[in-house]
Amino acid sequence: MDRRTLLAVVLSVIVITIGFSIQSLLFPPPEVIPRDPATQPGQTAPQTVTPDSADAPATQPVAAPTGTVVAVSRDGISTTPVVFQSDLIRVTMDPAGATVVSFELLEHMDGDSPVDMVFRGADDQRAMTLHFGDHRAPAVTELFEATRIDGNTFEFRRDFAIAGQENSEFTVIRRYRFRPGEYMFQHDVEIRNRNPGAFVPLNFNGVAYTIGYGPQIGPIFEQLDQRNEFRRFLALQGGRRQNYNR
Repeated sequence: MDRRTLLAVVLSVIVITIGFSIQSLLFPPPEVIPRDPATQPGQTAPQTVTPDSADAPATQPVAAPTGTVVAVSRDGISTTPVVFQSDLIRVTMDPAGATVVSFELLEHMDGDSPVDMVFRGADDQRAMTLHFGDHRAPAVTELFEATRIDGNTFEFRRDFAIAGQENSEFTVIRRYRFRPGEYMFQHDVEIRNRNPGAFVPLNFNGVAYTIGYGPQIGPIFEQLDQRNEFRRFLALQGGRRQNYNR
């Protein structure tokens, strides 16, 4: 092959290559969409249908077990704590359960703060908790409606019922009475049946309710050695006062 023939072949190859390049730019081939291997020709791919939230069934509230005490639904009860203060004590009461969350002795200091006779601990425990049944029953935590009767008296009330029992509604009234110049206070629990002529439907193995105070009385301590640290309890038993040191 002479030089002229070889040059003609090279030029032809260059022209053909440039021609195909221009054609692919001006007239690109149609894009091929890959087919799902699970979908055969003539078949429609399965679709996942998400139900509209409006058509989804509403979540039904879980009914309380029959025989348990439940609070009667009521809106608008305040969550603001109630505080009583005298020259000796400052007591903070929480509408949640009508409990005492702080009982400060203003004339006795623990560092820079008054001694608090309510040690709440890591579990946010509190004093004067109400339990339907014995002390092993859970404490009532529902909100109570608080009313200040006078300067020294506070009243908390809430309606309850027995789940699964008709005409079983009753009202619990918890009343705190303080006296100026005294550390002691009076606490009354009154239960009124809302159905005249019927008994209050509270009987859990012979126990209607229990008042709890936990996890301990007084501030934190390392050891009760009966000398530097001790707790003295007074109880009225058989008409006589009994003293207990712990």
